[in-house]
Amino acid sequence: MNGFLLVNKDEGCTSHDVVAKIRRITKCKVGHLGTLDPFATGMLPIAIGKATKFADYFLNQNKCYKFSIKWGEDTDSLDLTGNVIKKSSSKPKLASLKLTLEKFKGKITQIPPQFSALKINGKAAYKYARKGEHIEIKAREIKIFDLDILRFNEVEAEFLVYCSKGTYVRSLARDICSDLNVCGYVNKLNREYVDLFKNFSSNLSANKIFLDAALEDISRNIIKIDEVVKTKYNYAINNKNFKKLSNGLKLSINNLPFNDNQDIKIKLGTEFCMVANIKSEYIKSKKLLTN
Repeated sequence: MNGFLLVNKDEGCTSHDVVAKIRRITKCKVGHLGTLDPFATGMLPIAIGKATKFADYFLNQNKCYKFSIKWGEDTDSLDLTGNVIKKSSSKPKLASLKLTLEKFKGKITQIPPQFSALKINGKAAYKYARKGEHIEIKAREIKIFDLDILRFNEVEAEFLVYCSKGTYVRSLARDICSDLNVCGYVNKLNREYVDLFKNFSSNLSANKIFLDAALEDISRNIIKIDEVVKTKYNYAINNKNFKKLSNGLKLSINNLPFNDNQDIKIKLGTEFCMVANIKSEYIKSKKLLTN
């Protein structure tokens, strides 16, 4: 079985739990394409079989999240699962919130949460945090393309954010609250979509997978690799040239109608077999599907 599965993750399970269960059902190599916090819900793209070879194609994907901030308390994990470390009766005004959100649009720097899977000295940051160890985490540059208020009241506010890879919504919420000089934490977080999968549906819930999903349920919802891996151009080759490329050799082609250093999808006849990269007057295999 080879392809992608879009799981609609439910609250409570970890991304690793979902991967492990699908691995047991399919008996295939399985990996997720971007973790979700245990309390978070929404689209969790899963690569199965040979699709795992293309996992790095999804590392730079932008994502869209819907999230809520509950006013009045700070927690150590920046979400509803953590311990309350500060309280305040101060609540933001809508006008102030709108002004604050404008400060976070575009390129910004952000410090990831102490409770995160980010590796520090080879160990996940949350493992230090659980022991009460505060570690220094460097700020990183991210981009917030859009950030809107969907709902606002004195208890909580709901937002929609479209952001670059590496964005931590919990950190974004923390920084919004800090700018407003109020306390607050993320009490709901849903990944609406990952860019490359925006036009596909998450039809299989994590709960279904854990309860009674069979191999047929997963097979029915598999998305073919060719449908997801996008390049501007396709290029058909014959068996002789396929063998050259699959053995790591360069394939010289005169007058290539493509731009230099561009990925193209290679087909053997009509079947997608690899992604290659263009260098000057030759192409070289980058990701091989068939071995």
